[in-house]
Amino acid sequence: MKRKYRLIKFLRIACVIGEVFGVIGLLVTLFMGPFLEGMVDNRQASVGLYIDNGSPDMSFNARIPHSTDGNFSFDRRGTAAGKIEYGNVSFGPFLLSLDPSSSSSILRDLNAQGVEINNLEGTVTIKQPPKAAEVLASIKWPLAAGMLCGGIAGLLILELFRRMFRSAERDEVFTAANIRNVRGIGYLLIASGILKMITSAWLMNRMEAYVTQHVAAGRVGLETTTSAGPLGLVTGLMVLALAEVFRQGLSLKEENQLTV
Repeated sequence: MKRKYRLIKFLRIACVIGEVFGVIGLLVTLFMGPFLEGMVDNRQASVGLYIDNGSPDMSFNARIPHSTDGNFSFDRRGTAAGKIEYGNVSFGPFLLSLDPSSSSSILRDLNAQGVEINNLEGTVTIKQPPKAAEVLASIKWPLAAGMLCGGIAGLLILELFRRMFRSAERDEVFTAANIRNVRGIGYLLIASGILKMITSAWLMNRMEAYVTQHVAAGRVGLETTTSAGPLGLVTGLMVLALAEVFRQGLSLKEENQLTV
């Protein structure tokens, strides 16, 4: 292997590894989805559902079967530090405001119902397992749709990158196939950005409706704090522009070869 191909080979292998872990993640999501409600209701798991930077995200903490204190955690937000309470569902973020004159009584009433409002983090936590399972049932589909759409788009993008690196190892960089691959990456980024906006709005609407109807009941001011940004769309358009540059470069190269 020539020295100049080592980085390309490393990147191609990294894409393969990323695809493997991506497939595993999708399979875990599909497998665990139907059991989440029962696990929460039986105090075997706690779930967090969030909209971060316009994208659906989740945290998950579960007891390991036949273990006294063992647990499995997936929490990129770092909220799993300290003692883990099972049977909860947290979601947000929201801007939550209380009437100062009655905030103490409102918080006492909500705590008695097994509901905790964190003004700093802007999250709502349902602490009664049956109600938490009910919340999860009402909002699991938009979350699953967002995660599946993002995961599938990510896998396809990694596959296109792997093909491009493979052709680069064969000294076939500026080819019609690679231009199609670059164009495909651009389209996938745009489609993923649009789907993220749709699923994020769907998920936030479900969460906001639950808080408004079952938690706030007119006593808590509520406002969503996040929306899907245009980063994916802009990146996709930039990639499409790059593909067009490559296409024109390939056309000039073919014309020069014909002239010679």
